[in-house]
Amino acid sequence: MRLRYPVALLLALAATIAGAADAPYRVSVATAPARVDWQARVPAGLADCGTRPPAAPASRSGGVRVINIVKDRYFVKFFNDGRLPRMITQQQDVPRALVVDSGVWRLPELVRAVNDAKVLSTDHVLGLPLLIRPGAVVVVETGDWLKLDRARGAFILNLGELHLRDARVSGWDVGAGRAAPLRHAAEFRPYLLGWGGSRTVIHHSLLESLGFSEHLSNGIGFARGPFGLKDIDGGRPPEAWVTRNRITNAYSAVRISGGATRVCGNVIDGAQVHGVQVEESRGTVIVAGNRVSGVRAGTAISIGSTGGAWIGRNLVEANGQSGIVLTGSQAAWLVGNTVRRNQSDGIRITGSGATVVDNVSSDNGDHGVQVRNGSSVRIQGLAASGNGGVGIEATRQPELKLAAGTRWQLMLADVRLSENRGGAIGMDRPYEMLVGDVAITDSFSARRALLRSALNGVEGPLLKQVLVEKRFVRVAP
Repeated sequence: MRLRYPVALLLALAATIAGAADAPYRVSVATAPARVDWQARVPAGLADCGTRPPAAPASRSGGVRVINIVKDRYFVKFFNDGRLPRMITQQQDVPRALVVDSGVWRLPELVRAVNDAKVLSTDHVLGLPLLIRPGAVVVVETGDWLKLDRARGAFILNLGELHLRDARVSGWDVGAGRAAPLRHAAEFRPYLLGWGGSRTVIHHSLLESLGFSEHLSNGIGFARGPFGLKDIDGGRPPEAWVTRNRITNAYSAVRISGGATRVCGNVIDGAQVHGVQVEESRGTVIVAGNRVSGVRAGTAISIGSTGGAWIGRNLVEANGQSGIVLTGSQAAWLVGNTVRRNQSDGIRITGSGATVVDNVSSDNGDHGVQVRNGSSVRIQGLAASGNGGVGIEATRQPELKLAAGTRWQLMLADVRLSENRGGAIGMDRPYEMLVGDVAITDSFSARRALLRSALNGVEGPLLKQVLVEKRFVRVAP
């Protein structure tokens, strides 16, 4: 242990050891657990999602038509939550959509097949919603720039296959000749949605000014057949690759509500609410190698209930709320992330079990890592410094009960804590904690406790055994 003021440590030990017998926690020597070898468990190629995304197929002729939305069961289902009146208002006519029924279409081929500049112009302004039906493929590729006309309610609904490669897609303000700004959250802006059973590949492209606050319309989204159309999608989830893109000025850049999705190597900046949001997914979600910054009002990376989540090697910085938040996921891995200068917590784990390995959380407005109502959380290889709150904070609601055979348990190993303004480690409800190989470098004054709240009664024995005697210990209520 290295303290800038060693005398302060001696005073802390003297002040706390005397009261340890009546403390709400007990400290005992424990066996050091084996180090987690996360590289043996990680999906192949975490940084780039393992493989390059699937290639687009060769062009093939098929069917393309413009339809009346009211008479189409796909769109009627999609608009049954009140969207249809807005579409009628925007188009100022019977609402229509461009439908690709079959075939494989490059964008120039689609322009020629449509042959109507008000629907899809030669400079690639899409003036109607685009529906890609099951079995059909649309490819927007090298050098193509697809502009989605906000005034006429253009968006893309993919039930088949969509490839965006080395391309640009913009929510577009035709009158101003520029990307559509977000003037207020509820105002329509174009978006992309991959539905149940679809495949979407977005690779090495620029996507800008997409999404608004309406459900499933937030930017780039993937949803598991939310409208009861199992006869259409077979109950299958969507499949998606979002890799090596720049996504800027979205409402929420990428939102996942089902399916196996890979979000890797992207630069995401200037989103309004979230950079990457996973509401739920039965498949494995990989969020890796991304840089997420400038999210204004929400969490940069938010992970809900998943069949498995790997959140690895992301740089998450300068966002308006927390950096990375896990909520309700019991099989999440956070590996090798750098989370810094966010306005709230660096990493927050709420109601989840997680393995948190080799992360850096620094200079965030609140805690470095907050574990709230988390069970079986393992933190190994953490550097938390300069945070406005506690380096590692564990808290829970006393009325919450765990399933039989599980415990409120937090394990800390290979942890480096420095100059966190709320203290090094805090715990305000009974948790079982296994802790060892911890170093604290701190100015330690009368205003700042190394261990705070409910742990104050055992601070002396814990500091002595872990920091001085270099033991691994169990702290239990």
